[in-house]
Formats: sequence, C-alpha cells, structure tokens
Amino acid sequence: MKVQLLKAIIMAIVILTTLSCKKTQTSQNSWVSYNSSNGLVNNAIHAIAIDAQGNKWFGTNGGVSEFNGTNWSSYTKTNGLVSNTVFTIAIDAQNKKWFGTDSGVSEFDGTNWTSFTTSNGLVNNWVSSIAVDAQNNKWFGTYAGLSEYDGTNWTTYLSGKIITSIAVDAQGNKWVGTYGGGVMKFDGTNWTTYTRNNGLSCDSIQTIAIETQGNKWFGTFGGGLSKFDGTQWSTYIIPHFSGSDIVWSIAIDSQGNKWVGANVPGALKFDGTNWTSYSTTGLDISEVYAIAIDAQGNKWFGTNGNGVYEMLE
Repeated sequence: MKVQLLKAIIMAIVILTTLSCKKTQTSQNSWVSYNSSNGLVNNAIHAIAIDAQGNKWFGTNGGVSEFNGTNWSSYTKTNGLVSNTVFTIAIDAQNKKWFGTDSGVSEFDGTNWTSFTTSNGLVNNWVSSIAVDAQNNKWFGTYAGLSEYDGTNWTTYLSGKIITSIAVDAQGNKWVGTYGGGVMKFDGTNWTTYTRNNGLSCDSIQTIAIETQGNKWFGTFGGGLSKFDGTQWSTYIIPHFSGSDIVWSIAIDSQGNKWVGANVPGALKFDGTNWTSYSTTGLDISEVYAIAIDAQGNKWFGTNGNGVYEMLE
C-alpha cells in the first residue's frame, strides 16, 4: 500500500476517536498562520525544510512554496517540478533543494530544475523520504527500496521494501524506517535490523529524529514513540489519546524537547517526562504532518489541510 494512501486509511479509521480526544493544556504562545489565502500554494502540508538563509520550504499537495519571512514564491510542474504532490524535502551541502514526490525526485539549484526517475536509476518513483549524508550523497526512500545517489552513480538497497523514513547519525550510519519491517541501520557495509523482538514498539515506522546525544527517536504507526540509546529501547505512549498511537512527525529543539505531530489535533511537546499539547485556532482541528524549528527557536507546523502554523518564541 502506498504511504499516502496508508495515511488516508488510518485517518479514516481513527477520525471519530480523534475528534473526542482532549488536550492536556492550551498554550498561550503567539501564533502566526499561513494558508492559500496569504501565499501558500496548497493547505495540505507533507514536509518543511529550512535552508542556510533561513528560508522555509513547504512540500504540499499542490507544489512547493518558499517563504523568506516576507514574500512567498511557489513552484509547480509548470516551473519544472516533476509532480505537484511533494512528500519530502532535503537540502544538500550546496544549498540545493531536493523534493521527493509521487513521480520521482526534483532538484532545484535556485534557477534550474532537474528531475530523476526510474529511467535515471531511482529504484521507484514514489519517494517518501530523503536524507543527505556528510559526503553529500543523497538517500531516497521509496515505495520499493532505497536509492543512493553520489551525483553520478545510483545504488539500490533493500529492493522491494516500503521505505518511510531515513536519518543519518553523527557516525554516518543510515537509519531506515520501513513499513512492516522495523528499523534498519546501515554502516556502509553491514545492515542491522531492529523490530519488536528487539524492543521497538511497532514494526511500521513513519518518522525518525536523532538528538545531539545520539539517541534515536522513531515515530511509529500505532506504537507511539520508540527511543533507542544504542543499547536499550524505551517506549512512550501519548497519554491523552486512547487508541492507536500514530506519530507523523518529530523535531527536537535545542533544549532536547521533542515536538511531535500525531493522530490527534494540535502539536505536542515531550520533555522526556511530561507531555504538553499546543493548539490555536485552526491547528486544534488539524493533525500535524511536518515540523521544523528555525534558528530563532520558532516552531513551524505543517497540517493535513489547514496550512502552516508558526509558534513564536
């Protein structure tokens, strides 16, 4: 089943329960909202990335939007994007933007667009995740395997597996989340697989984040959050939600707080012990599919249909 279709099915199953869930706390933070009425190309957000200049990039169901703090620019197939359905964004060492879509990958250098599909070497055109390693190699998680691109050559790994997420740690290990196959670590030579038998809370992974201490956090399709410190596994269930714990997105701030988007309306913060729920008009009826934190500590939340919300520090 394709990743986006899976999201839709899961949302349909849990929507009645979701509507009845209660927040643990309503925030008093200052908020700014952005949607299609003030510059965003589409209100359904899948991905957020922030470049070296602080510009925010949003992958949506209708293309890509860039926001420089004042002005919006949008890019679609008309401009050179391979598809308007953009699931993931990564920015490489040359500040080039890479967009994973349902029809391949597009690279944007600020002027020119270049697209890559299976005809170029990509293992599958449904691209759910992208990561860039220290050597500036690009790693693409797809519906049917993992592709590495070094700028010239393509290499395929895990052919046939549904790859949902990728992260690279400080040692250069690639952590690969799958649908149904747990988490796989690749050190460049060897693969190590972690599943529920090892302590992972669920074998289907949606998102991965790595904190500065090296702990890996895995958002799952039904098992909440799993943390791996290299030796031990810990599971964290969202306390105010009764039912499946589906985690769409994770971002970690400079204080080590985990900001979580789950199958409950609004945004969640987990400080390692306590959960806090944040909402504002519009966000409190939306699930958060993407989170990014800028250099000023402001949090950016991309929702499943109500645009983007910025929480100001």
